[in-house]
Amino acid sequence: MAHITLIARINDGSGKFPFVKVEFSKNHRPIAIEGGTYYLRPSSGNRTPVHVGKDIDVAYAALLNSELGKIVVPGIQAERSAEATARKTVRQAADGYIEQSRGLEHKTYLSYRAAANLFLLFCQKTYLDEIRRDDMVNFETFLRTHVSAYTDEVFEPSTVFNYFLKVMVFLNDVGIAKYVPDKEWVRMKDWPPNVDKKNKNKKYAVYTEAEFASLLSVTNLSEEALLRFLAGTGYRIGEAAIAQWGDIDWKAKTISVLFKPQFKFKPPPRGRRHRDPEG
Repeated sequence: MAHITLIARINDGSGKFPFVKVEFSKNHRPIAIEGGTYYLRPSSGNRTPVHVGKDIDVAYAALLNSELGKIVVPGIQAERSAEATARKTVRQAADGYIEQSRGLEHKTYLSYRAAANLFLLFCQKTYLDEIRRDDMVNFETFLRTHVSAYTDEVFEPSTVFNYFLKVMVFLNDVGIAKYVPDKEWVRMKDWPPNVDKKNKNKKYAVYTEAEFASLLSVTNLSEEALLRFLAGTGYRIGEAAIAQWGDIDWKAKTISVLFKPQFKFKPPPRGRRHRDPEG
């Protein structure tokens, strides 16, 4: 069993932030340190301090409920079973987050679910408190080199950034900050580049006429109709998926992107009208 020490990080006024041991009163209660941030530090094994917040009562409760089983406070010893406090696994956290995301728009839910599942596919750590900066840096590499099971193509830089961002949202939502000290977590410099933000002119690769003709040459009637509809209207896949006959104004030869609550679909902030490709 490891011994646990309650320590605090303070500002010593010189621009440094050293750790100091928290003193205890005669009745074995910790004495608060003004401006201090509290941590638990094991005496053996992984001695990385675990952040427990700025509230001395919360820090003391964390000390008493330590999952390491045995704690030592000046003047008192307390024994607890390591099983008394269950550690949250990465799988449990991801499953809970995915279930929680069901209340979002369906497309958003699917994207968060995909990101969480990709992280589960990559992550070799069992528990949340084991995840560190190196895991996320390696995850970024994994995304850049991962071959999608759906497209058999390496992820584009914009896709890498979006999945990385969604995993960061997931980890923040499940309280990763409770387990990882700031100095051991990822920095913005570790993030993949947001190419969409850098591409201010929004110039993206498009199919040439020859490439489009090649696509049409291998389609059946339904696929050809879909391709011509997308090319003629400029619809996105999500918009085309919920398009209905009632959206078409045959007289004006236009089709509108409309609000479809039955499909949990909301149009862009400014509604767009598209010309009929046969117009």
